[in-house]
Amino acid sequence: MAGIVGAGPDRTFLGTLDRDEDVVAAAALAHACGWFRPDDEDEDYLAGAVNCFGCRYRRWTSGGFSCLRAALPARLPPLP
Repeated sequence: MAGIVGAGPDRTFLGTLDRDEDVVAAAALAHACGWFRPDDEDEDYLAGAVNCFGCRYRRWTSGGFSCLRAALPARLPPLP
């Protein structure tokens, strides 16, 4: 199962890099989000692709990851 579940600062993505449908779903989420920021090079799992799996706000969980962007101050500007 892939997709965002929950709301607010505890949004969690259930999925893995091993499943193509999870990678596609995370890419769609990242493109729609507007807050995607690439993580460090050593955390770039998809070679520069705009994808939640490579976002600096992603934190790994046992079944996928959580997006922590909503927990940060609103004053951070979105990408153009």
